Amino acid sequence: NKAVGPNLIMLVPVDESLWLPSSFRFTASDKQGGFKYRGAPGEYGLIVVPRGEEPNSSFGYVRVQMTHAPRLNLKPGEQDLKDIVVRTP
Repeated sequence: NKAVGPNLIMLVPVDESLWLPSSFRFTASDKQGGFKYRGAPGEYGLIVVPRGEEPNSSFGYVRVQMTHAPRLNLKPGEQDLKDIVVRTP
């Protein structure tokens, strides 16, 4: 595996019933693929938007990307920023 970055990371609730364009969050990774995120409790899929590509928030695109997206689980009451490194095969 190799780290990816810098890239845009789209965080999407795993629960499709929570999907609204406004519920998709974006953050940027650093050159090593790491990023920090603070958000509402729940399970999220992490979609990496490669450098130079525009983010696509259409539900069809997101649904396809979520089939292989790494997961992030934020627990209730968790206040610390998550420090995550997204890797590619």
